[in-house]
Amino acid sequence: MTIRTAPPARWAPVPRRTAFAALGAALAGIVPVLRLWLQRIETRRALAKLDTERLRDVGLSAAEARRECRKPFWRA
Repeated sequence: MTIRTAPPARWAPVPRRTAFAALGAALAGIVPVLRLWLQRIETRRALAKLDTERLRDVGLSAAEARRECRKPFWRA
């Protein structure tokens, strides 16, 4: 008696719903990070426009404001 087995599959087909679910999960993780980065960009641009008097009002020196504005958007 001979038992026949199927040849091993090289790539198993991925159901469309599974692929879209994986893509959705990846995007769901990326979107909050992008929002945070945009908020940092906008905040640092606004900070760069403040004059010395307004910086004093928020408790920052001009040097501190420059240092914050020079940071890349991905750095907190």
